Amino acid sequence: MEESGSITHLIARAQAGDEGALAALWERYFSRLAGLARKKLNKQFVRDADGEDAALSAMASFWAGLQADKFHDLTSRDNLWRLLVVITTRKAADYGARGQAQKRGAGRVVGEAGIPGKQTIEDIVGKGPTPEFEAESQECLEHLLDQLDDDHREVAVLKLEGWKNKEIAAERQCPLRRVERQLKTVRLTWSESFADK
Repeated sequence: MEESGSITHLIARAQAGDEGALAALWERYFSRLAGLARKKLNKQFVRDADGEDAALSAMASFWAGLQADKFHDLTSRDNLWRLLVVITTRKAADYGARGQAQKRGAGRVVGEAGIPGKQTIEDIVGKGPTPEFEAESQECLEHLLDQLDDDHREVAVLKLEGWKNKEIAAERQCPLRRVERQLKTVRLTWSESFADK
């Protein structure tokens, strides 16, 4: 009899659409995938993306593929790991290609000293966001928060306000591990929202 937390069992549940199983797979694999992507990106000298970005995108693609019933040979932990490695490696390569693109300076970053006319960054981009940008950002934030239940919304807001995980746990009088799990669920929910666009 297979225990309920085994990878094979979680795969079957995730294939059946169980988001809890996907969250469990996320917890088991996300940090390893982020580390893998970080190594790939470091080899490509990409400065503006990190391994978590690529791993987050990979997990979102994995979930979308499960929902679309694309992974018929996914029957074991080995199959799952190979699939996640392939998806993550491709996502890291995509981030690397974008980072090396000519429009992004082909991997070269010019500091303020390299800008003609000796202008500072603030002179060029302005002193702050425009009212339109602020309104659009607020609307986007409200949309993201509306996707969460009250408990997860409260944790997300505190995190967005700059609270550390330990501070959130102390404020909410709950274990640190619970806060960490809730934040992972928030990230997963929001990454799926962006994947749908």
